[in-house]
Amino acid sequence: MILDMPVLRSDHKQAVSLREALVGRSLETVVYRQTEHGGLTGVPDGLCHEVDLDVVLRLSTGGVGLTWDRDDLVEGISVSAADQMSSTKGVINVDVGQTPHWRPLLGQPIRSVSLGWQTSEEGCPESLWSVRLDVGTGGSVVIALGELDGDARPSYFPDGLLVIFAESIARSYSHLGTDGTAWADDALAR
Repeated sequence: MILDMPVLRSDHKQAVSLREALVGRSLETVVYRQTEHGGLTGVPDGLCHEVDLDVVLRLSTGGVGLTWDRDDLVEGISVSAADQMSSTKGVINVDVGQTPHWRPLLGQPIRSVSLGWQTSEEGCPESLWSVRLDVGTGGSVVIALGELDGDARPSYFPDGLLVIFAESIARSYSHLGTDGTAWADDALAR
């Protein structure tokens, strides 16, 4: 499993590892790790959720955490095993598995994972900025770098995550450094 660095497009093993950790596994529950001072301590509603720190997917085989990360000028999403969620001062775990948008995805196997790439700064390697999970029922969810602006619309911000449940919103969300939208129409999805 990948640890503590943004996933790079040039490192094919990282993308394969991410897909192998998710595809075919059933989604059991989801936890957003939020900072206590960030104001996002309640269960969110709406078609986009803002997450301060991590999105932890509890799967039939263990946990996978997705978080925003930085390695010098390279900004992106990193992925790690999340079998234990220890208590950390100033961080709360918000169980969102029973929200109206996550509930239909629970118990479903993840059938494909699509990856979206960006260049965070000129001269930097391409890094992961969005992940789309498609589940057995035909439902999808996108996890991407970003935050919600004052009108509750996705806006690029590399130090936060968005969870997007509407295909139309994910397909319209992009920024200058990407090679596509957050919907992540990569050709390597399986």
